[in-house]
Amino acid sequence: MKTRMVARAMAVLAFAPVGPVHGGSPATVTWDRDVAPALGSVICMTRYEYKGKVNFTPTFKGCEAPVGLSPAMLAVRQVFAASVQTIERLQSTERATESVFRDVPEGTPDRNDVLLARYRHDLLTSARFQKLVMPGVHRALAEAGLTCADCPGPRTQPPVRSVTVATLVPYAVAFYWPDAILPNGRPSVHICVGINGLARMPEVDLELADAALAAFFANAPAVLEAGRPVVIEAMGTPAYGAAADSAAKLEYLRTTLATRLPKTPAFVRALAAGAATSLSPLGLACTDCVSSGAPRASVPPATE
Repeated sequence: MKTRMVARAMAVLAFAPVGPVHGGSPATVTWDRDVAPALGSVICMTRYEYKGKVNFTPTFKGCEAPVGLSPAMLAVRQVFAASVQTIERLQSTERATESVFRDVPEGTPDRNDVLLARYRHDLLTSARFQKLVMPGVHRALAEAGLTCADCPGPRTQPPVRSVTVATLVPYAVAFYWPDAILPNGRPSVHICVGINGLARMPEVDLELADAALAAFFANAPAVLEAGRPVVIEAMGTPAYGAAADSAAKLEYLRTTLATRLPKTPAFVRALAAGAATSLSPLGLACTDCVSSGAPRASVPPATE
């Protein structure tokens, strides 16, 4: 009974009416009543099937604005909506929401509503989301003649953080992930956001992980192609041939790539070229990417 009451309370929070409340001051809005629901409406639930079973999960795609949303809150909502492509690829925001499905297991009463409310809450209250989105929210509010005294996160754009190609390379290598041995015996290699080499790093700076991933996606064909010769060479070694099974072959490839890719000039240049054009939305700037980068390639992604 208690779980059901909590679930219903969270569901009400998730779908509360959205719009400025003009109480004591017509120029004031609040986080809980106005801004958070407007931002949260960018996230909705989608239905999907996996192994013949119907499931639901939070999504950023196709989520319509609530009916009756005020022009000011529509502008607030658009700040987040315009950043969705950046936000959904971040390792930092993925880490902020990764416990949602564990903490809201199947069988929870009103699970979809609880899951959505929890996902919205965990994302919107994460430090990385607030750093990237809230300065724009405050600008939108100011343009509408509004303020939000209790809104979390920075009110102005934080200082740009400078990074170098060398600091991004270990993270890019972690995302360059052999994930399977295909029926023809060749490995499948792709940019893996979920399961990857970050778990093997002794310390992870999530801002650098975000930056490396952005750089990777910005020039993915060239970065993947630059690693192809390393994969092919590794496949030709006696150690790879002697690996007992697919798991052992994958482990050998992952270890070899982690060692060789940072020393592969074409890989570093391709990553730098991607970083030179992709880090600004993250509040980051690469100080040596222009000089280190190669021209962006337009070849198909590599899969060996």
